[in-house]
Amino acid sequence: MLNREAGKLRSGPTSIQEYLLGRASVPVVIFVIYSFFLILISVSCSKPPHDSPKPLVPSYGEGPYDVIIFTDYFCPPCQAFEPEMNLLLNKLMEKGNAKITFVDAPVNKLTSMYGKYLLYAANASSDFGDIQHARKVLFSIAETNVVSTEESLASELKRQGVAFKPYDLSKVYPVLNEIMKTHDIRSTPACVVKYSNADIRKYMSEGEIERGLSLLLSSPTPVK
Repeated sequence: MLNREAGKLRSGPTSIQEYLLGRASVPVVIFVIYSFFLILISVSCSKPPHDSPKPLVPSYGEGPYDVIIFTDYFCPPCQAFEPEMNLLLNKLMEKGNAKITFVDAPVNKLTSMYGKYLLYAANASSDFGDIQHARKVLFSIAETNVVSTEESLASELKRQGVAFKPYDLSKVYPVLNEIMKTHDIRSTPACVVKYSNADIRKYMSEGEIERGLSLLLSSPTPVK
């Protein structure tokens, strides 16, 4: 047996290579397969997760409670109450126990056009501060009552630093209408606070909204 092996080694370089390859073929194959699987795992782990589709109606913040604000830019009580309401909403965002959604109720004939640009602004930025700025500017433009065309509204928004990104809203409007229908919103300002499926509270005036949001601010965040 030893002589036979020695003869193979003495037979020249080609025989030595064949000898080594023959002895190492099984471990090499196993190593190649193992490396291949490692590469596959590495590639799959490095892929970014699929982005979740954006909700049709934008909302801000996270938490167990839902807050829906219904306003009309041309509604005098809405205009007067907007600064105070923003302070309360900022506190809710800081507390981090509520999700806030804005719905423009088209009481005035121009509100739909203004509301469209709020949605465009929400499409351009998901930052709560940016959407508040957009609302503030839209309210201030509505108070002057001099901007009544889409071209002039877009121009004024750009002048006041409101970024917006137009997109197809055909699927958004039915959802907004359904929200107003579900909560029977017939006037503004209005606010709906959803504590749970069985506890949904509606506030229909500035004083009621202030009390409702203040009550929510004093509510503890449920332990998950």
